Amino acid sequence: VAFPPTSVLAFINNVFERKTDAHKALMETRRARHSSAASLGVWETFFELLAYLAIGTNMAILWQASDSLLTFQRAVGFDDDGADSDSLSESIGGRLAVIVLLEHALILMRLVISHAMPDTPSWVVRAAAHRRFR
Repeated sequence: VAFPPTSVLAFINNVFERKTDAHKALMETRRARHSSAASLGVWETFFELLAYLAIGTNMAILWQASDSLLTFQRAVGFDDDGADSDSLSESIGGRLAVIVLLEHALILMRLVISHAMPDTPSWVVRAAAHRRFR
């Protein structure tokens, strides 16, 4: 050990640094000024892209890791006629077809929901109209 009281001095330093940082954060800094924006701007496009990427990623994970696609393959009709269950579950084409079908269904559902829901809630529209009327 090069300098035995190092750990005690480091502890004392951390106690004082914690107190001074708390004082700076609570007493000497000011809150940022609020600036409103008309929309999300570029972030809206980014979040929409992120939603589509999430659908694709989740379908890729399902294709890679799920064995429950066998039941869905048979229900949808991607069943190889007369093939045993092992070859059907191993069939890459059948699994890929089911995943592409599910992906398209989810994208369609996302589009329907996004067009059915208004961008601005009705209570916000009413409040804005009330404020303009005053």
